[in-house]
Amino acid sequence: MRTAVVAPVSIADFAATTVVVAGLYLAAAASVSLYFEAFGLFPAPVWPAAGVALAACVARGRFVWLGIFLGSFVANAMLFDSPYAVAAAISLGNTLGPGIGAELMRRAYRPNSHEMYLPETMAFLLLGVALHATITGSNGAITSALAGINPEKSVVSTAVSWFLSDASGALLVAPVALLWPRAKPEHRNWIELSLLAGLVFALAGARFLSDDPEIATGLPFLVLLPCTWLAMRFSSRDAAAVFAGAIGLAVVAFAAAPGASIMRQAFEGTPVPSLAILGGMLNVLLVSALKAERDEAIRLSTTDGLTGLINRRSFLERAEQEIGRAKRYRRSLVLVGVDLDFFKLVNDRFGHGGGDKALESIGTLLMAQLRTQDMVARIGGEEFALLLPETDLPTADAVCERLRWAIESTPIEYDGQRIRLTASFGITECRPDDTVTGALVRADAALYEAKGKGRNRIEVEAAA
Repeated sequence: MRTAVVAPVSIADFAATTVVVAGLYLAAAASVSLYFEAFGLFPAPVWPAAGVALAACVARGRFVWLGIFLGSFVANAMLFDSPYAVAAAISLGNTLGPGIGAELMRRAYRPNSHEMYLPETMAFLLLGVALHATITGSNGAITSALAGINPEKSVVSTAVSWFLSDASGALLVAPVALLWPRAKPEHRNWIELSLLAGLVFALAGARFLSDDPEIATGLPFLVLLPCTWLAMRFSSRDAAAVFAGAIGLAVVAFAAAPGASIMRQAFEGTPVPSLAILGGMLNVLLVSALKAERDEAIRLSTTDGLTGLINRRSFLERAEQEIGRAKRYRRSLVLVGVDLDFFKLVNDRFGHGGGDKALESIGTLLMAQLRTQDMVARIGGEEFALLLPETDLPTADAVCERLRWAIESTPIEYDGQRIRLTASFGITECRPDDTVTGALVRADAALYEAKGKGRNRIEVEAAA
């Protein structure tokens, strides 16, 4: 996947972006550090500012590095009272970590998809999260050791804690920030999504209602079950957003809920909270990626790559189902064969590029002119098939006349020229004892009759 190109910007745009990114980083750092410090739980198990930095670097590249550095510098100097030299050194690592990781992973970035596919997910995990957190964790631990900060902790211990905190923040924040602005899914089962999201938040929020440490400790882990179902049923964006929100509730509860002090004592000095977040988000992202790959494979096997319409095999399968449904409920169903007239002349005159453009445009036109429940497929070179549920022959004839006129009157722009097309139509009504093959044979017979009578016309093969 090619790296996204960042367009040149003015000094004013650069300054505004720097201020915004610095402000977002500082806000994320301040909200988490102040909250957890108030409850005696620091370093925090998750550092969302790392996710803010990674998302900004993936989206805008080196254009945001200065903003990340300034946000981190102010956070370290003001929130943690670090000497300026220490704050600058830590901030350099906090900038280079997400910056280098993002530069490497942006080759797998798909800016127009609401999914994270498997190559993109692996690049995100290995480069955007692991490499990023390794750089920031190592730099932070070495800088802290040289500055004499937390001398009771070893460099390795500090590096591991830093790594887990930054990795958790990157995993929670960056996928949601990167996926949410992308193209929206076309179809969602809102009822199922709402119920699953409600269950996830109920399990995470139930932590507030329990003062039993054993129950309270187990509840957040139960979030994984409905979140895994979310990842299997919905997009990466939906699953990541719900899981991130649920973990946010669980983390807040970890610090402030009844009995939280007992649980904090049990986990003090251990990486359990960070590992729980890492494991949960890894599960969600990997399941989502595998589901996205499966869906993409199904789409490629059932879709015509040029027009985006369903292909012949998929049309035959779906049409057989529709014929059975029409028979079962005694409803009318019409099948139409469509063939572009003299299409070879288009390829001869405009080349295959012009022919491809014409086929793509006709596919788009047919989809735009028909109802959502109608089926449109490309079943051959320049041949299309339509399946019109709950449509009788007179209505189908009128629909095809509208399509015929639209094709004839809509020139296709290509390479500064106009391609003009006409089409012939053959219509048949499906019979109670029909198969899709039999209906196609009759539609083809009507189509050839239309071509024999001069093309650019409609012929109907009435049902017996």
